[in-house]
Amino acid sequence: MIDAQTKEPLPFANIWVSDYQLVFTTDDRGYFSLPDSLTKGKVVFSYVGYETLTDTLPLRRRVIGLLPTSYAIGEVVVAAAEDPAVGVMREVIRRRKQHNPAFYDSYRFKSYNQQLATVDLPADLYEKSLLDTVTRELIEFLDKRYFFFAENISVSEYKRPGYVHTEVIANKMMGFQRPEFALLGEQIMPFSLYESPLKILGRTYVNPVSPGSWRIFDFVLKDTLAGINDTILVVAFEPWEVNTAETQLKGILYVHLPDYALKGVMIKNATPKVEVAFQIHQLYEKVEGYWFPRQLSVDYVFNEIRLSTQDSTGSGGAYPLRFVNRTRIEQVALGVQLKKKAAVAFEIHPQAHRFNEWEKVRPDSLSEKAMATYAWGDSVSKATGFEKRINNLLSTAWYQSIPLLHYFEVPFNSLLHYDQYQGLRLGAALYTGHRLWAPLRVGGYAAYGFRDAAWKYGADGSLLLWKDINLSVWGGFKHDVEEPGQLHFEHDLHAGAMAGGWRAFYAERMSVVDSWRAGIALQPLPAWHLLVGWEEGRYRPQFDYAFMQEPGRNDFLFAESKLQLSYTFGERYAWTAGRPRLIAAAYPQLLLAYAQGWRVGNEGYDYRRLQWMGRWNLPLLRLGELRLRTEGARVWGEVPALKLMHGAAAYDPDLWFEAPENFQTMGLYEFLSDTYIMGAVELWSPTLNLFIIRPRVGVLQKAAWGTLAEPALHGNIAFQTMEKGYWESGCVLDGLYSMGSFFSKLRIGAGVFYRYGAYHLPAASDNWVFKVSFRTGF
Repeated sequence: MIDAQTKEPLPFANIWVSDYQLVFTTDDRGYFSLPDSLTKGKVVFSYVGYETLTDTLPLRRRVIGLLPTSYAIGEVVVAAAEDPAVGVMREVIRRRKQHNPAFYDSYRFKSYNQQLATVDLPADLYEKSLLDTVTRELIEFLDKRYFFFAENISVSEYKRPGYVHTEVIANKMMGFQRPEFALLGEQIMPFSLYESPLKILGRTYVNPVSPGSWRIFDFVLKDTLAGINDTILVVAFEPWEVNTAETQLKGILYVHLPDYALKGVMIKNATPKVEVAFQIHQLYEKVEGYWFPRQLSVDYVFNEIRLSTQDSTGSGGAYPLRFVNRTRIEQVALGVQLKKKAAVAFEIHPQAHRFNEWEKVRPDSLSEKAMATYAWGDSVSKATGFEKRINNLLSTAWYQSIPLLHYFEVPFNSLLHYDQYQGLRLGAALYTGHRLWAPLRVGGYAAYGFRDAAWKYGADGSLLLWKDINLSVWGGFKHDVEEPGQLHFEHDLHAGAMAGGWRAFYAERMSVVDSWRAGIALQPLPAWHLLVGWEEGRYRPQFDYAFMQEPGRNDFLFAESKLQLSYTFGERYAWTAGRPRLIAAAYPQLLLAYAQGWRVGNEGYDYRRLQWMGRWNLPLLRLGELRLRTEGARVWGEVPALKLMHGAAAYDPDLWFEAPENFQTMGLYEFLSDTYIMGAVELWSPTLNLFIIRPRVGVLQKAAWGTLAEPALHGNIAFQTMEKGYWESGCVLDGLYSMGSFFSKLRIGAGVFYRYGAYHLPAASDNWVFKVSFRTGF
């Protein structure tokens, strides 16, 4: 079935065979088939927003074209009474857990995935004789080939509450003899519309199948298709008020009765002016008494990535890039016994590229255009070394390092650094890459700080022993500098995204550290990490400090046995080229670290230290996002201030940029505590459309409390304690200016922060701080 005017397919359109009381549905490409046993009677073809067409069996036409009606999908009609669709949706939402695959005990399925990228050019463009030579050649290329084409077959497993494992068993991609990556439908769009909230290309959308959604969406019953044993209700929806274009949806839901389960879904952006427009289709079928997705498809139109054409007169047009994924799911098995691989969520079978029986597994034969794309890609790759270059580029992006001499890599984070103590720090690190021997990673680094005029260096390594639980041993040494009084955690997956690394610029008080450490790490359960180790180091403060139990001492030996447990909801890893690569991490997050200090000979200190941090980001329908964070520490025993807490402070009169997740008004080393706790609440609005800018507004509230048992032990440094509680409020206008693409943007904004409570400063103006904010993300 197609649109009679545009010739575009009509996915999930309805076919009602009245004499047999049977209802059929087209697939995501508009195709349908009727059983040979249906030999006579009336057939009704319908689709929301199109005129109904009636025909009789046997059908004499292979293509059914429907004409659009005069009204658009989802037009809001204000009525005094509640539309019947609202009652239907209340029941669908009430039963959503019953039909949500995420609440099934376990399942396994096989899927066929196909992706392509192209630019859709208007038909009349091919007929223009004035086009310049380059444009004409490009148009001829797109008429015969896609920019990109790939397909793969995967086997996916799921066990509640969150174990996921997918293995690609067949992989084919234009230009690659041995692809090192693959795309799956469930990776680039929601696996089912029961997920709430919906995450699409990293952005959060309000799900129409979520509690209270009728307050946000206008649901309208468009059609009823009655069969012998069941009925399909066609429900259109769109938001009552479109005020944040990129976080709102509209579309059509096909609801099955009497189960009140989704039979089909079509969703897209609520407004046309977005950076990435999308249209998602899903088709569900009943398997072993449970509803399960069987067809998934998505079309993404990247309006910021455009192909420009020009004729000899200088006029032309620009046409966006379109990316398409089609997924077919089969061999669904529910309630299966699974062997968990806690650390492996996605992997490609080593022989996946050798699969050669594609004709037997493809739902349909490849088009001539797809076959021409494969042939063109392979010829270009052989002539230019395209595959090697792309694999190096992907390796650079995945592992955040520069490949060197094929077997080594230089991590990005080793090249450049700045803080107020070292000034500009230039350096480099060299580590073994996955091509040498993937389980082993060893290397070292050297760096020079131009303000402190000192070299730093170190070496470390790790050896993977058991892939399924990511069991590894690690060790290393360093001669470097370290800021005192700060929380330190391994495996903080959200540190970069939430804090942005800006706090490091503020550090001005350092100790020179010569230390070594060793230990083991493993992932006993999905999303859980355990680390056990030993660290011993000599610390020499580069500032005036005296520990009054040892007057005159200017270096301190710390020997610690360590235990850290971390949990990050939704944490998943892809194993590519023999090493894990993080592909997903959500909230909540919990980090818990315990250290026991020991005496070594006549040196060292007997103490215990407990540190924790928690983050939780909660989408709030139309309100935006609520971010919660807490951190704290408790130290038992008499120990130098280097192992105590200064708090999350980020105020320096010489620096004017915000350091997220810190107090913007608290002096860097203003407080000292052996017991410390901080809490923060941030409420962020959705992206707002305000003329030419699209900012977000954040309202921030932070509070902290701390105590210090023996202040007299710490001399030559000025500090105060925090028993009365520290309070700070702020407001940030984020995104006054943005640069970058849809996938990654630097957003520049401004914030104002106010310090109040027991520790407010005498001069009222000194309690106000204005800062520029820099944030990255979608």
